[in-house]
Amino acid sequence: MAGQISLKLPLAVTIATACYLYFLLPATSSFFFELYHAVEIEFIYWLYSGFKVASVYLPRWEHYELAIIASGCFVGGTMILWRILRHSRRESVADTNQSQLT
Repeated sequence: MAGQISLKLPLAVTIATACYLYFLLPATSSFFFELYHAVEIEFIYWLYSGFKVASVYLPRWEHYELAIIASGCFVGGTMILWRILRHSRRESVADTNQSQLT
């Protein structure tokens, strides 16, 4: 297990991102709408507008499901790439430290 990279978290984040985009986008726009009326900060209304547009027009797009899957895979793939790069850097630093000891 020393040389392996765990893919459980990136897979979970991929699925969570896709589920969020598919099921919770309208709820997010409603949340920002209510938050805007509670605090009346203009930037929050812009966030509401953006999420509202996304929640209304994205489901009407014929490639909506494909875009959701691609977005989830992009987020998960970025996490996997980050872990691989970080893992290889740690191994190279460990090799350097080991060679300095001898």
